[in-house]
Amino acid sequence: MADLGVLAQALRDGDASHADQLALRLYRHLADFTAENFVHMREEETVINARLWSLFSDDDLSALHDRLLASIPPDEMALTLRWLVTALSVPELTGLYGGMRDSAPAPVFVAMFDIAREHMQSERLARLAGALGLWPLADPADGSTLRSPGPQSAE
Repeated sequence: MADLGVLAQALRDGDASHADQLALRLYRHLADFTAENFVHMREEETVINARLWSLFSDDDLSALHDRLLASIPPDEMALTLRWLVTALSVPELTGLYGGMRDSAPAPVFVAMFDIAREHMQSERLARLAGALGLWPLADPADGSTLRSPGPQSAE
């Protein structure tokens, strides 16, 4: 992963005459990283999950999940959330933010929800806010209020 950062920085800062070569190296390295990550995730989602479900109850796994999330420092969670809010469905985000709202101090929840405000499209943000019961939701950019999305639907 660090190599990807080094290659990206070299492409950004490097000599334009070598940009094609650096871009190709970055592309190939990213392709390898992605392929390895998919293999790893497949093992987690099949072999490891099956083993966990054979050893622990859903309540045990849920409690472990909650403890793991609570152990992530807010600054690290903020970096992760930037990507999650664009990748997860609204129902998944509702579960994530609902758990956060119920367990994190209010200022932490507000800071984490501001990440959703910054990175989500208005319609998805309105659906998330509606699902969390956060109406009216003011737009921090101009003070206007986002409209309620009405009944919630799955993505």
